[in-house]
Amino acid sequence: HLRFGFKISNKAIDYKLVVNEHLPKVIEAFKGYRGHVSYDLYGLYYQGGLNDDNAVYNRLREDKTLDIDGRNNIYTLYPAQFWDAALCQLALGYGPDEVIARLDGKCRMAVRLMGGVYLILNDDPNMSYETFVQMNEQIKPILGLV
Repeated sequence: HLRFGFKISNKAIDYKLVVNEHLPKVIEAFKGYRGHVSYDLYGLYYQGGLNDDNAVYNRLREDKTLDIDGRNNIYTLYPAQFWDAALCQLALGYGPDEVIARLDGKCRMAVRLMGGVYLILNDDPNMSYETFVQMNEQIKPILGLV
């Protein structure tokens, strides 16, 4: 795992540049199988927060064959993420080219990276939690995700 963070208020850091150019280079450098941009604690809240109040997520947690948001499942979509080809196949049932085809014109970027796919669904550094949820609700059905 590699984690690095910064405050959006730091004017010396161009968030869009990080998402659009730097993160793909980091993923390539570390030969990652999965990577994503977290924004605040939106992912945690989306999954039910500290009170575990997301019934769909809780049902998935009961399935011991699933590695939720791990090697064989995609539950949370993030503003930007990378999935290798194996993760696409295991979690979606199809490969990176199909991901790109399904999202053509529906997101900011969907491109091949290291045999997988790199997606930018939102590169707004001021994204609200409501927009994060809306992004998930809009894109997940296109990909066939719960």
